[in-house]
Amino acid sequence: MKMALPTRKDAAYIKRKLRLFYKTNTTNPNYPVEIKEFNRAILRLISFYQLPIPKIVWCERIGFMGETNRTLGQCTADGKINLLTPNKHQYGGFEGWLNTVYHEVGHYVLWADCERKAREFAKRMCDR
Repeated sequence: MKMALPTRKDAAYIKRKLRLFYKTNTTNPNYPVEIKEFNRAILRLISFYQLPIPKIVWCERIGFMGETNRTLGQCTADGKINLLTPNKHQYGGFEGWLNTVYHEVGHYVLWADCERKAREFAKRMCDR
């Protein structure tokens, strides 16, 4: 399957902005205080696909009562993306959090056959 991906230059910019956002917000125990860098990264990524900017909801916990595994992110049918705040994402550090962000944006961008395409999108974006 061929995928349209941002250029390496754009991918590096996006990753740099997301890393800055992650570093700024992992030390703060409250709601993400510095959202500007995250918004710049998402704007660059989503504008490549010429889509409207999705609504991002920052969560302390995602999932339902009684779930044994912890959900790290979720893209809903209406295009809203729920993400754990960086300080609550305990699996894999920055790379794990980055993969979660790319995975959920992959759901938003690719939608059909969503699980397989989202995994492939996250894998390719992390390798850039």
